[in-house]
Amino acid sequence: MKGEIFVEFINLVEDQFGLATADAILSDPELPSGGSYSRVATYSHEEMVRLVLSLSSETGVDAISLQMVFGRFLFGRLLNAHPTFVAPYAGCFELLYAIHGVIHSQVRTLYPDADLPKIIVTDEPPESLLLNYTSERGLGHVCHGLIEGCIEHFNEPIQVERLDLANDALVFNASFRLTRLN
Repeated sequence: MKGEIFVEFINLVEDQFGLATADAILSDPELPSGGSYSRVATYSHEEMVRLVLSLSSETGVDAISLQMVFGRFLFGRLLNAHPTFVAPYAGCFELLYAIHGVIHSQVRTLYPDADLPKIIVTDEPPESLLLNYTSERGLGHVCHGLIEGCIEHFNEPIQVERLDLANDALVFNASFRLTRLN
């Protein structure tokens, strides 16, 4: 998992929970990196899970909610860091259609060793789409938060329904149905 994601997670913690909380979770002696992250380095996704669980323990906020909050926060931060990835798209659906083929290709150009989730978007009836998410990292709640961040960015009335699919210890699958509200 790219260090940029870790750096932004720590930014979220500092912004929403304070420097003392960030220091507390980063001082965990079990963190393989020692709690120091570089945007261009790569870290195990298990370290992110450990950070989320540590933040949950520190704040009393459940880990699922923290991941969703992080996803919404992360969308805005990635948008600010990489505005050209989003600029060509007029709405949430257009952007989501472009993630796997276009945006992930651009990410791979910047980070050739990035291990990205598989995202497949299919049409549903005229005002909805289905996004299938598959990852070995099991961060479907972060994906859900990213989708909500996208919806907020484009200020569109869209409802998100999530269905966790058959999962095992190696792969996490979730399906998100997005429906435009009239």
